[in-house]
Amino acid sequence: MGAYGQGSVYKKQTYILNRKTGEKEPHSYWQAARIVHLTDGTRKRLTGTSQVSQQLAFIALEKNIAKFRAEYEAGDYVPRQAGKKIVTLNEALDGWLLTKEQAEEDTGPSDIVLRKYKRWFEMYVREDLGERNIAELTDEDFRQQFTKLRNLKKVVNGQETDQKLLQSSARRNIFKALNAAMKYAVAKGYIKLNPMALLTMPKQSRPPNENVPQQAHIAIALLKRLQDENHPAYCRMLLQFMGLRRSERLGITFSNLTLTGKPSLVIDQQLARHDDGSGWYIKESTKNGKERTLPIPEPFLSALKAYVKERRSWEKSPEWNPDPRFADLLFLQPNGKLINPNRDNNDWHEILKSHDFPYWRAHLNRHITATLMADIDPPVSMEVVKTLLGNSAAMAAYYARVTDKQMRKPMDSLGEDSFGILTKKKSSTGEK
Repeated sequence: MGAYGQGSVYKKQTYILNRKTGEKEPHSYWQAARIVHLTDGTRKRLTGTSQVSQQLAFIALEKNIAKFRAEYEAGDYVPRQAGKKIVTLNEALDGWLLTKEQAEEDTGPSDIVLRKYKRWFEMYVREDLGERNIAELTDEDFRQQFTKLRNLKKVVNGQETDQKLLQSSARRNIFKALNAAMKYAVAKGYIKLNPMALLTMPKQSRPPNENVPQQAHIAIALLKRLQDENHPAYCRMLLQFMGLRRSERLGITFSNLTLTGKPSLVIDQQLARHDDGSGWYIKESTKNGKERTLPIPEPFLSALKAYVKERRSWEKSPEWNPDPRFADLLFLQPNGKLINPNRDNNDWHEILKSHDFPYWRAHLNRHITATLMADIDPPVSMEVVKTLLGNSAAMAAYYARVTDKQMRKPMDSLGEDSFGILTKKKSSTGEK
């Protein structure tokens, strides 16, 4: 391959439909470009893009040049035929994502799901297959890619572990999204047939065998330990059992709290990650877009009052230096740094380990809340629980528990009233 031309970078802009307002909004990104002079006298223009900075766009460009060089030197490069447009997998993915962004609010994915699609493609598809001509990709290319994903291992402190990075449920979700994008490519005429149709979707992983009622007793015992030792994360961990999602709990601000009169907590926002993965921000809506106000009972109220007093004392420390965007958040580190969902999850695991409690998923705590509300006699009304938890797996746990309780008395009556003669004991005289 011959020499490179001089590189350049451009600020480019497109427009994306905001599904909430119905307005098209500008979407800017950087595109770095460079002309590559090939040994046969022809030239090829290569690009790299980033929504964050010029520097990252040039880094993406260098990656693409390195991949193209390896392909060219291996003899795998096929020049574009005159008059025939070559569509790369990256271009097809971008087109499919754009249709999802522009979909109506009631038919398109949520912002959270859309971010997942983008992250999956960026992390697990684009680097290996993105610059390939989509018409040349085969079922074997995708099979090898998913074999690679199945074998990826977690890396902790720079060391690869024996734990899988992606469980079957994660690979299954990536498969579904990529398969949908390939169907879009067929519909657009980029390819005639979807090669992924020849693949078998990763199997649905079985949910862990979790005894939620038993886990509820264990959870309360753990919280009692944290309370007794005045653990700094006690309040943050306790609030999981008000049915809050992690992103909602970490997005609570002081303005959401009322701790006097009729104590209440307004849930109207969440801590969210930017689409490009560049950082965190306060998203001014919940997952389902509905605001809710929760009364604060004991022991949550006492825990919040004690924590707020401690939290305010941190602000007097010379080490206190929060990001102004997050300074009003309730849950921050003592120096003012953000507690993001990853940090919160790690704290949960560390608490379980340091207190010799068996591991369980933090998300299970919403199920525990649902189960405890179902066990109250009479159970908390379905309308109240639905407001608290929303339509979720936690609601399913509530339904199952309430149904089980409601079935017991009728089934006992069935046995006693209808089949009672079969359970009567013989008399002492031997009469039947």
